[in-house]
Amino acid sequence: VDNLKYHICAQNFETGGVDVVAMDVEGCEYVDYPTVEGQQGMVAYYVYGVNQQGVGYGWISNTLVIGTPYALPFEESFAGEGARYSTWRSQSQDPDSQWGIAASGTYPVAAPYDNDGGLVTFKCQEEGDSGTLVSSKIDLGNAESPVVEFRWFATKLEDCRIYVDVIVADGEMQRIGTVNYEDAPSEGWQKAQFSLDAYAGLGLPVQVAFTAKCPAGAAFVHMDNIMVKENYDYNLALTGFNVPSRMMVGELSKIRVQVENRGKKTAKDFTVELYRDGKLEQTLEGVTTLPDGVREYVFDVTPSNTWSDNVNWHAKVVYGNDQYAGDNTSATMETKLK
Repeated sequence: VDNLKYHICAQNFETGGVDVVAMDVEGCEYVDYPTVEGQQGMVAYYVYGVNQQGVGYGWISNTLVIGTPYALPFEESFAGEGARYSTWRSQSQDPDSQWGIAASGTYPVAAPYDNDGGLVTFKCQEEGDSGTLVSSKIDLGNAESPVVEFRWFATKLEDCRIYVDVIVADGEMQRIGTVNYEDAPSEGWQKAQFSLDAYAGLGLPVQVAFTAKCPAGAAFVHMDNIMVKENYDYNLALTGFNVPSRMMVGELSKIRVQVENRGKKTAKDFTVELYRDGKLEQTLEGVTTLPDGVREYVFDVTPSNTWSDNVNWHAKVVYGNDQYAGDNTSATMETKLK
């Protein structure tokens, strides 16, 4: 034991391999200063005992997220079968029961809630298996009424649970709520929302953890549109923008805009605007929308031969009472004219 030293390696989360940090370390403490590419990254270490007999089996540490916490709103929709944030972490005792991103759900079949080509799924391989999906670190800032909100896909064929916990500054998980499949009013996408008021004003970063557990094997839990946000009274969001990739001069085309009321109160007296090449093209009056309500607005567009061959479109919700304008404007989409 007196001759025991240690090799330390770091998990490389990009390649799946390990990188050497230090060799032949004496004593039981070593300080590493990992760097982060981007705003956040993950670190985990393997420690190997070594002496004249050889190198022992490595032992892995817990995984930590390092870097600067993300500000509100934290929004992840897994669009295009990918993740906006790179520091999501899946952990499970059974390697066959894991969380993963998919273009759509299977068993039960489910299109993404927002039709953006992606959702996240937990596959329960064996009876009683569970798996936990842990978010990036998030700064609640000066939020007065923060919440975690997500969509989950209900089915009467399974009696699964989704346990929602908060981790404060790399501490222990603290339970804030449970989704019970038996309580679903119907099959299909449902909304879950849990308060984070107890963590507002602490000045410490938080992570949200989702643990799925199913009593039977070969079951799947689907989730989408995970958000940590301020729960405003008035907040309209432009959540969908569908523009044809091609249009014919002189022929009618349709551009569709989806608007969701993410506020706690009914929204009215607003407009939806369509812009062509940065200039206002059309305006539609908004229809009174209840909380959690979603409405589609359809713009009829007939291209002119005076337009450019490539037209850039974007849409905007104009709402005087809106308390958060960061989700009011769409991305810019391009149409080619024939």
